[in-house]
Amino acid sequence: MMVQIQGFNEITAQMGDTETVFQVGIINSSPSRFVEPMSGATINAGEMQIFEIVGSFAYDQFGENIEQLNSLKNSPYLGRIETR
Repeated sequence: MMVQIQGFNEITAQMGDTETVFQVGIINSSPSRFVEPMSGATINAGEMQIFEIVGSFAYDQFGENIEQLNSLKNSPYLGRIETR
C-alpha cells in the first residue's frame, strides 16, 4: 500500500513550493520497526514502504526526517529508493 503525503497548499505555493509528485521507497534493514514522522506510517523490519509525496518542500523535509532517523540509530538502516 502506498502512503500519500500531501504537502502542497496555498501557503507553501506562496513561499515558492511546487506541486511536484515524488514517489520514494524506504527499505528498513534494521531488526526493529520505524515510524515515519510526517505520515505516521510504520515501516516494519525487513520491509519496504512506498510514499507518494506532493510538494517539493514536503519532499525535502521527508528526506531530512529519514536522515535523522538513521543518525539516531547511528546506522543507515533506512535505505531510500527514488521510484519517480
